Amino acid sequence: MLLEGRRILVVSSSYPYFPGDFRALFVHEMARAMAREGAHVRVVTPMTPETPAELEGASVHEGVEIDRFRYPGFPRWAIT
Repeated sequence: MLLEGRRILVVSSSYPYFPGDFRALFVHEMARAMAREGAHVRVVTPMTPETPAELEGASVHEGVEIDRFRYPGFPRWAIT
């Protein structure tokens, strides 16, 4: 496999919240394809006010590690 053993970090301004979500679906599809090719893929993406609280932090979906973080120092209403 071409990407076997590679470590890839994807930084994205948005990422799907759940299966079937349309937000930045192309980013997930790209990350998932690289993971299928043997790479360890990690996506770092910010949370938004709409992000469910249970998604904060690290999770794995379809072989892709997803790390969601809150914007520091901004009130929730200021982030849109």
